[in-house]
Amino acid sequence: MSNKLSILLVTEDHELEEALLRALPDEERQELVSEELRKGLRRLNQGGVDLLLIDGALPEEGLKHLAQAARASDPNIHIFVMADRLPAGLEVNGALGRPPDAERLRDLVEQVESRRNFLRDCRLLGHSDQMQEVREKAAQIAPTDVSVLITGETGTGKSAVAGVIHRHSRRADRPFQVVNCGAIPETLLESELFGHERGAFTDAKSQRKGIFEAADGGTVFLEEVGEMTLPAQVKLLHVLEEKEVTRLGSVHPIPVDVRVIAATNRDLGLAVQQGEFRRDLYYRLNVVEIRMPALRERPEDISELVEAFIEDYARTYGLSPPAFDQEALGALCEYSWPGNVRELRNLVERLIVLSKGTTLTRADVVRHLDAVDHAFVTPRNLPVPLHKTPDEAHRDLIYWALLDLKKDVAELKAALLSNAHPASVTMAYPRSAVPLMGEEVRVEEASVAEPVEGEEDAGLKSLAETEQDYIRHVLQSVGGNRRKAAQVLKIGERTLYRKIDEFTGRNRTAPDRRHKSTDDENS
Repeated sequence: MSNKLSILLVTEDHELEEALLRALPDEERQELVSEELRKGLRRLNQGGVDLLLIDGALPEEGLKHLAQAARASDPNIHIFVMADRLPAGLEVNGALGRPPDAERLRDLVEQVESRRNFLRDCRLLGHSDQMQEVREKAAQIAPTDVSVLITGETGTGKSAVAGVIHRHSRRADRPFQVVNCGAIPETLLESELFGHERGAFTDAKSQRKGIFEAADGGTVFLEEVGEMTLPAQVKLLHVLEEKEVTRLGSVHPIPVDVRVIAATNRDLGLAVQQGEFRRDLYYRLNVVEIRMPALRERPEDISELVEAFIEDYARTYGLSPPAFDQEALGALCEYSWPGNVRELRNLVERLIVLSKGTTLTRADVVRHLDAVDHAFVTPRNLPVPLHKTPDEAHRDLIYWALLDLKKDVAELKAALLSNAHPASVTMAYPRSAVPLMGEEVRVEEASVAEPVEGEEDAGLKSLAETEQDYIRHVLQSVGGNRRKAAQVLKIGERTLYRKIDEFTGRNRTAPDRRHKSTDDENS
C-alpha cells in the first residue's frame, strides 16, 4: 500500500488540471492523477483512491456515475465537486468552487491525509458498523482540541481510543498523562490531579506538580471519571473553563494548556440526575461522546480480533501460532463476553500458551470458557458509600456484608428444614443507598413450622438426613456436576465433597434405623 495520498481528478479541462497541480506542489506526500470521465470510472473500479475531485462542468449524468462508482469502491471515500453549487440528488461531501481556492484545497487534502493515516494506525479492529463509526468519529476529532467523553463497559477498549486520539492530534509530541480516578483514594485524588505545596497536609514534605501541570501542552486522560468526588469535580470544571490549576495549599493559579479526554463505564446522565455528578461538568466533558460497543454487540468482529491477538502473542512468546477451526470460532461468537475485548485477548493468550496441537477446536474453547465461568462466584452487589468518611464507609460495608451472609444462612436453613428449594427471605433495607450508622435494619427470616408435640416419632427425618436428601436432589438436577451443585447450594466445592464423604461413610457404617427397630421388636 502506497504511503502517498491518492487523489483522482476527473476533468477534460487542462487549465483546471494545471491549477490543481500548482495548488498541490508536494509530490512527496500526494499522488495526483487526472483522467477524463471514462478512464476515471475505470480507475475508481481499481480502488485505492482517497480523494476524488470531479469537474463540475462534466455532464450531470457523468457526475452521478462517478459518485456511485466511488462509493461502491470505498464507502468512506471523500468526494468533492469543483463547482459553485451541486446538482440536486448528488451524494458527495461538498463543493469547492471552480477553480477551487488553493488554501481551502490544501486544508482539505491535509484533513483527508490525517484521516487516512489515523485509520491505518489506530488498531481499533473490527469491520462492524459500530466500530466503523468509532473510527470515523475518532479520526474526525483527533486533530482538534475538543473534549471527548468515551463511554462503554469495562474491557471495551476505551483507553485504546484515547491513546489513538492523542497520537493523531497536534499534541502528539507532548505528554499523555493517564490517571484512574477510581483507583486513587478520595483524599489523594485532588493532590494527584492538581499538585500540592509543601506542608499542604501531613505527608506533603515537598512541593509536587499535579497531572495537569505535568501534561502542559499535551493530553490528560481521566479514566473512570464518574468515580471522581464532588469537590474534585468543581476543581476540574475550573481547570477546563479557566485553563489554570491551583495546587493544594496555594492561592496562586498556574496556567495550563491541556486537552481532556475522559472515560467511564457509568451512566453519567443518570449520575447527574441522582446528584452524584455535576451537570455543568458533564456537559463540559461531553462535547463529543464516543460509545464503545460491547463485544457481544459485534460478534462479526471476533474472528478479526482473534487473528490479531494470535499474531501478537505468537510473536511475543516465539511460538508457532495455532489456528482456530470454524466450530471453535463459532463457540467464541456464541459466548456473551462479560469482560469484552480484554477477556477475549486473555483467553487467546491462554489458549496459545497451553495448546498442544496446531488447531484449536470447539472443545478446547469450551473447556477454557467453562473454567472461566466457574472461576468466579456471582459478586455481591454491595453498595458504594458516598459522602462518608473512610471509617464510616468501611463500617457500613462490613455491616452490609454481614447482612448478606445472614440472608444466605437463612435461605439454606429454610431449604434444609423444608426439604425444598431455597425459601425466599425478605430483606427490609433502609431507603438510603447505604444504611446510616445506628439505623436499624430488619431481617425477616422465612418462617419454619415448629414440630407439633407428640410428632417427634411420626416419621420426621433428622436434620442430617434432610440435608443429605436435598444435596442428592440438587446433584440429580444438575446431572451429577458437583461444581454446579455447589453453586446451587451456595457452598464451596470442598464443603460439598466433605459432606458427600460424610454421608457415604454414615450410610456405609451406620445400621439402617428401620432394621434396628425390627430387631428390637423381635428380641
